[in-house]
Amino acid sequence: MALKNAVLAACVSLVLVAVVGAITRAEKQHYKNKVVEMFFHAYNSYMNFAYPADELMPLSCKGRVRGVDRSRGSVDEALGSFSLTLIDSLDTLAVLGALDEFSEAIQLVLRDVRYDSDLVVSVFETNIRVLGGLLGAHFAAVALKEKGHHQLSWYSDQLLEKAEEVGQRLLPAFNTSTGLPYPKVIRL
Repeated sequence: MALKNAVLAACVSLVLVAVVGAITRAEKQHYKNKVVEMFFHAYNSYMNFAYPADELMPLSCKGRVRGVDRSRGSVDEALGSFSLTLIDSLDTLAVLGALDEFSEAIQLVLRDVRYDSDLVVSVFETNIRVLGGLLGAHFAAVALKEKGHHQLSWYSDQLLEKAEEVGQRLLPAFNTSTGLPYPKVIRL
């Protein structure tokens, strides 16, 4: 009986929390608009003040470039002159339905991002942010093209090819006797 009462009390509590904690449609729309506004503030600031650098330094409104003003120790090994923030933003542009911007950003990545520097980069960061970003954007572009969005009618797997190139350059880090990847790799 005590267990039954405890379960009943927990269910009532959950219902009350759900009712009290619910937000209205207007509030949801307000928060959605705020998130979109904040994203575009950051994205446009990066594009206006930092691109093609990897990151925007928000206090100086300048791009963070690998090897210049090295102030973060090994954290800079996440930077590889990849236009990292642009690649990181691709899937968000697609999810937000900003298809003109998504298409333009893909074209910038295809035109400007190269992997021909001899830099030591973090395998983890390059894997999740560059390889993951390119693959996510590729799948989004394919899905949007298949749905007939004219902004992506030109797209034909170019991001997938770029992702494969990154993957090939990361492979040496996984060729270890332990089966665990090296934390860093030289981008050749």
